[in-house]
Amino acid sequence: MKRIIIVVLVVILLVGGAAAASIFLARAHLFPAFMRKTGMLAVLSFLPLALLIFWMIRVRLVNAVKERRQARARLVHSPA
Repeated sequence: MKRIIIVVLVVILLVGGAAAASIFLARAHLFPAFMRKTGMLAVLSFLPLALLIFWMIRVRLVNAVKERRQARARLVHSPA
């Protein structure tokens, strides 16, 4: 079940990144010149993808840490 959720999230990330890239990079002529010359459009096109990947990793790590703490607490407080 977890693998299915991960695959779905990865697909969403790829689609979202492609959508952002198609807006900012493929239609650069729609934006002001200072945005085209500074490379801001490239940053804006890949920023959503980078943030989503960061957030997925953060959520998985926080959940893993919580599970480890709960497991340790059960071991410490279990009757011997």
